[in-house]
Amino acid sequence: FVVIEELKFVGIQSRLVGGSTMPIVIKAEDQSGTINPYVLKLYKADYVSKNFSVAKEILVSELAAQFNLPVPKYGIIDFDTNLLSTEYEADFLKELKPGYKFCNFYHEGTLLYTDSLKSSFLKNYDLELVFAFDNLILNTDRGGFRNKPNLLLKDEDFLLIDHEQSLHFFDNHALSKALDFGLKFDTYFYKKHIFYKALKSRKPKNQIFGEFDEYLKTLDLSFLNPLFLDFETYGIDHGEKSIIFAYLQWCKLNRSKIIKSLNERIL
Repeated sequence: FVVIEELKFVGIQSRLVGGSTMPIVIKAEDQSGTINPYVLKLYKADYVSKNFSVAKEILVSELAAQFNLPVPKYGIIDFDTNLLSTEYEADFLKELKPGYKFCNFYHEGTLLYTDSLKSSFLKNYDLELVFAFDNLILNTDRGGFRNKPNLLLKDEDFLLIDHEQSLHFFDNHALSKALDFGLKFDTYFYKKHIFYKALKSRKPKNQIFGEFDEYLKTLDLSFLNPLFLDFETYGIDHGEKSIIFAYLQWCKLNRSKIIKSLNERIL
């Protein structure tokens, strides 16, 4: 059972402005033979090997689906990066890690989230669920220290993007029994999250994380098994599955603590 879709490179569509991963829109063919535009993220080799950026993007995309949170369709692609030489300097291309790279479907006409657009596209329960989910994955990059929303708005809907700055304990040198998951969750710096101020100003606050609580209660961790098999099959650098499994299992067993903490964070 294959989870991750492998794409075939067709050509370059356009460069995107900004972004630490120097993203570019490419045309790629999926396994059904359909050609669509995808945003290709170009992580440097050490970032893929040490931070497991590609694996994290995939893992969080699949985890988001378990919480009914929308993310773009994604895939992985391996091709000769010299084909990008018309857009990038040779020295930059040499810094990229050979092998599969992460890309997600390019949704044209999207807007990057701002507070002024919030009321038009996002409902209260969206704010609650996204905030809780980012607390769960310890996401430091939806708001965070770089003040990036990493949330796209389109047709009265939204998409969550860019999750490489999450699950920072996901390290193949660590042992799950040596990690204090409670401390990891308790020390997450939630006050820079894009929805923190909006949630903090709301009243009443009782039971607002009920939907998240239900998703966490019913979360089936077996989705990790085929995912890590695919990581091995495609040679995607990743951390230890047992650590992610242990963390998410801890979250399930400590749901009441997590919900209590979420409510206290927005008091």
